[in-house]
Amino acid sequence: MVSTEVVVGRQPIFDRSLYITAYQLLFRPSQAADAADTGAGTDADTMTASVLSGTLNIGLERLVGDKAIFCNAGPGVLAGAVPLLLPPDRTTVEVNGVTRLLPEVVDGVRRLTNAGYRISLGVNSWFDGIEDLLAHASVMRIDTAALGVTDSLALGALCADHGLARLAHKVETAAELEEFEAAGFEYFQGYALARPTSVRGTGLDASTLGVLQMASTVLHGDTDLKQVERIIRRDPGLMLQLLEIASIGPLGGTRRTVRSIRDGLVLLGTERLRSWVLLLMLRQSRPMPTDELVTVLTRARMCELLAGDDQASFAFAAGIISALDRLLGVPAADLAETLPLDPDLL
Repeated sequence: MVSTEVVVGRQPIFDRSLYITAYQLLFRPSQAADAADTGAGTDADTMTASVLSGTLNIGLERLVGDKAIFCNAGPGVLAGAVPLLLPPDRTTVEVNGVTRLLPEVVDGVRRLTNAGYRISLGVNSWFDGIEDLLAHASVMRIDTAALGVTDSLALGALCADHGLARLAHKVETAAELEEFEAAGFEYFQGYALARPTSVRGTGLDASTLGVLQMASTVLHGDTDLKQVERIIRRDPGLMLQLLEIASIGPLGGTRRTVRSIRDGLVLLGTERLRSWVLLLMLRQSRPMPTDELVTVLTRARMCELLAGDDQASFAFAAGIISALDRLLGVPAADLAETLPLDPDLL
């Protein structure tokens, strides 16, 4: 079992009393984690998967304590292909860089709010149809460095008219902070208050074989918890992640003490167990274009939706397993020998 360094960046978000109310989670590569350029050449979904995996290894308690969480959403999160696995009642999902109304963005935002997440919308200009997005958002994240103080205040006034809380992002001086406070902004973030820091931990890599076995057991038919438990017992990396995810608690619930692998599986539930397996697959995958990865996982979701209730689980598994060789770099011919799969899935 190989241990690896795990790094997640965080930057505090302050309320009007200048108390820390939340932390924004940030991608940091494990090497040179404090370098200024922390995301060059890495796509949004890979960064999100890295942040989520790192969070599970470090632990929410150590990373954010009892504070709320802000986490960026790439296209895979909006499509439902990249599972968040963060407590919805504490998590605000950041949807940034939107310049026009796109049906897939609206659908993704609606799905996330239905799952209990809050939405922070990051735009630098008003555009036709933006009201359809604002109806699902709770916070408007305004890049004050890009817009300047005057335009930021004007955009903030429009947001206030629609009932959104305003986050002044990249506030760099005390004078700027005073102006945004006077304008009634609710949240503040930037170098004038606190710079990002990196939190390091040590994680245990889940084995490729363990991930494959978990996928074959969880992603089709009725999940056999005894079989899942046997797989996890053989893989400390899987066990540690399970205990952390399960301890987060269900939607709207409180953090739980997990006494055993079986307790963890019961607390996790089938849907969150499936999401965890998808995240494991993302972290184990060989380098591949993000659009290809999202296509693979979205295809599985479409298969599930089209199959109907009776065959939904089987169809989802068929969509995923048809691309396991591409996701994990394992030759398709080896899957039948490695995994106890239903022949209809191969």
